[in-house]
Amino acid sequence: DSNTIDSIAVYCDIDDPAIIDGMRRRIVISPDSFKGTLSARDAALALAVGWQAERPDDEVLLVPQADGGEGTLDAIAQASPATEWR
Repeated sequence: DSNTIDSIAVYCDIDDPAIIDGMRRRIVISPDSFKGTLSARDAALALAVGWQAERPDDEVLLVPQADGGEGTLDAIAQASPATEWR
């Protein structure tokens, strides 16, 4: 409800630009693939490039996802780079 939103805004002092603009954030980008166009990894990279163009001081973590279909093995390989695939 609006009372909850108002209390959150007051608690965070959302009107103070120094708090909003001066805070370094940790951003997790975790897309699935865009079937037939982008792998989950490529989608995550594209989103990260756009994010970092606007907020270069933020820490951006890429965690590509898969739903068990196309790109699942690629997502597992990205998450476990030391794993040996046979």
